[in-house]
Amino acid sequence: MNNAASVMAESDALVEAIRPILAGQPVDVQGAVLLELLAMFIAGHAPDLREEILALHIKVVRELVPVVEQELGDPWRSEH
Repeated sequence: MNNAASVMAESDALVEAIRPILAGQPVDVQGAVLLELLAMFIAGHAPDLREEILALHIKVVRELVPVVEQELGDPWRSEH
């Protein structure tokens, strides 16, 4: 397995481990947890890299939203 595939496999495993912890929590709590984790990640980088890293994360999140939405089957529709 190449490095990118290895990172994705490890990431997927961690996401699945974290998912039950966040499941059932209010949306604002889930968001606050994710915000704090991202802030910790960004703060761990040199100040001159933080904007670039944050911009990259936002770009990738935007690209992943439609993919994840397809996987989840548009769960937001059931809330309305």
